[in-house]
Amino acid sequence: MITARQIKYLYSIRPYYLRKDEDAWRELIATYTGSRDKTSVKDLTFDQANQLIKHLGGRPFYDDNWGLFDKSNSQHLYVLSLLNQLGWTRWDAWKQRHIPDTRRLSNWLKSKRSPVRKPVMKMTSKELTKIISALEAMVSKKQKV
Repeated sequence: MITARQIKYLYSIRPYYLRKDEDAWRELIATYTGSRDKTSVKDLTFDQANQLIKHLGGRPFYDDNWGLFDKSNSQHLYVLSLLNQLGWTRWDAWKQRHIPDTRRLSNWLKSKRSPVRKPVMKMTSKELTKIISALEAMVSKKQKV
């Protein structure tokens, strides 16, 4: 999914001739989405947006989602369970259900409220325990309210 930062950047680096010709801009987007029906910047995926940014001469973004996890790690799965309990979910149209919002977790891990500021995949077991304790406290506080 394209990020808000990518959208803003695409509009800022859009050449003058594409600013004047909206049809040409939509046609260019359609070539990157691979569908004539998808002509909005918001229809681009993260990778498609990076390809378009490169095409327009800009610097692509890297995905710095700290909330990515290993599904074979039981501590990671418990963190995902806590995200569901907190209501930190987003609607996945493809799966037709709510899934844990790892971007929200990522933003929280980067904030000063997180006891450990590093990506989930790079955390040790001890660091994950600290994160789990903080999330459990948030869940219990939410249940009291």
